[in-house]
Amino acid sequence: MIFNFARNKKCNLTNIDPQVGGNSEDPSVVRTFLEYYISLEKPGYAVMISGEWGSGKTLQVNRVIPENKRVNVSLFGLSSRDEIIASVFSAMYPLRSNLKKKGRNYKDAGLGIFGFDVPLGALISAGVEFIKENIDKDKIIIFDDLERCVMKGSDLFGVINHYIEKHGCRVVIICNESKVSDEFIEIKEKLVGRTMTLLPNVNEAFRAFSEEISKGHILEIIRNNQSIIVDIFEKSEAKSLRILRYVIEDLHRLLSTYSKDHIKNKGIIDASLKIAVVMITEAKLGRVSATTLPTPANILLELKEHAKKLVNNPNAEDLPMTLHQRYRHVNFYENLFNEEALLSILIEGNFDKLIINRSISENYVNFAETTKTKTWRLALGFSENNDEDNKKIFSSLMEEFNQRKYEKEGDFMHMFCMLFLYKSIKNSEDILYQFERECKLYIDDLFLLGKIDAPRRNDVRLSRSFEGQAYWVDDQYSNNVSNIRQYLEDKKKEMAEKNIPSQCDFILSLLQEDPERLVRIIKNEEYEEDEEEIPEGIMIHIQHDAFFERWQKMDPRNNSYIIELLIDMGEGNSDRKTWMEGLMNYIQGKFSEMDDHVALKWRRYIKYIMFRLGR
Repeated sequence: MIFNFARNKKCNLTNIDPQVGGNSEDPSVVRTFLEYYISLEKPGYAVMISGEWGSGKTLQVNRVIPENKRVNVSLFGLSSRDEIIASVFSAMYPLRSNLKKKGRNYKDAGLGIFGFDVPLGALISAGVEFIKENIDKDKIIIFDDLERCVMKGSDLFGVINHYIEKHGCRVVIICNESKVSDEFIEIKEKLVGRTMTLLPNVNEAFRAFSEEISKGHILEIIRNNQSIIVDIFEKSEAKSLRILRYVIEDLHRLLSTYSKDHIKNKGIIDASLKIAVVMITEAKLGRVSATTLPTPANILLELKEHAKKLVNNPNAEDLPMTLHQRYRHVNFYENLFNEEALLSILIEGNFDKLIINRSISENYVNFAETTKTKTWRLALGFSENNDEDNKKIFSSLMEEFNQRKYEKEGDFMHMFCMLFLYKSIKNSEDILYQFERECKLYIDDLFLLGKIDAPRRNDVRLSRSFEGQAYWVDDQYSNNVSNIRQYLEDKKKEMAEKNIPSQCDFILSLLQEDPERLVRIIKNEEYEEDEEEIPEGIMIHIQHDAFFERWQKMDPRNNSYIIELLIDMGEGNSDRKTWMEGLMNYIQGKFSEMDDHVALKWRRYIKYIMFRLGR
């Protein structure tokens, strides 16, 4: 192939001359020209790769030039000729053995402390003239962050030109040319023989970033969905490929929290991946906060607000895009992540395994006919139903209400909201208030049957959606629904109090039979879908004498589990500390009733626990 690259001519990747196109792996002219340039023995000029920050310039260059041929030098913050020369030498000869070999006559250079990262000051003290002339011409010098160098343009030109003219080096300069000083731009043509403006290559960046992930089933899932991830990234209009890297890393982290059953379930992966990529991308772009999480309820609210703004401002181009407009192919109403899970993933960043898997279990719907025909689901589609069907649907929904058909919170809350919508047609506050009272009676009946669940651990607030569908709440009856939600929350707390005695008995049985599981439950260290749901503060409700009695009967080989649990409680809040200290005092009070060898053992346990707590 004959290359005829004009010097000082910018090249945009949207206009590529076919005769200089790259191979099938990378069709960009940037790759093709770099392969040509590094094959030259003494080109006599530098190549500049320009592009926006985060556009993948360094990634592109590093993928073309082999690692053992690269001398990467960041100009960020460098302010003198000597610093640049020392940086080049340090990158070219990183190993101490090489430095000793090259600088055997410079005994005062402090070679013994360099290791792999050679301090610039020490190198400069070794003799600038010596290190300036020791150049490995087989390597390609890559100067990055040109726009962040604080040297005068003419001085910087002189240093770089020294390597090109005197040593015949091949030099690649990476920068955002729009940010480079005017002084350097004016003298650039004497130094730079080819400038190429790089547009992001998202697919190549995806491949490079995914290679950094440990191999396994999760990596396979991510790679199999490359087209979806790239499409969402491009629709987000993110300018930096660094955002793509963060998205891939967080997606891998999220999928790693899935339980074995969830990660193997193709339906769950298909249902959650698009939403996950969108919400992580939006969060990385700073478009998501704790109050604007992409829940079905917030998406619905966003659409309502957008519609109101359109009434006042018909020019839609002046309005920011909604999530629906930006990602039209994503169904935000079938979201497996509830508000609590979204907070954990996007705001707190702790990717809580328990919260995430519980959300998936509660919201995943295998859209079988039985699920599709739930009456409240049919009612949600009222705007698309004919009048006769709607009459039958709402009549059936009222009948199900009277029969107390739904016992699951999400089902009966959807039913309440749709019936409120139906009753709001009369535009009567009395009718709405009366129905609010009837909904509370519905909750009372479930409570008496023990069908109201106690608050689950880590619950922040009652959910505003269920099975991927936001509750339909209009302004007209929003206060009524809020009152019902508060009433339900109070009943859940009341149920928690009611469950305490049986839960204490359960904990005591585990203390003797399975202390390892006891610790796992109390400390909330892992998630099992069938795990007993126990409130975090249950331990303080257990009587000290009952706890000590079961502890004495436990296999002594399992003592370490309980000792670590008590140390953990001693480091907890005041209630937990008080309970643990009370237990220690109770056991000490029993020493007089024990044989000496038994008391010696328990005294040792207590002393170790208090020592670990620094008391």
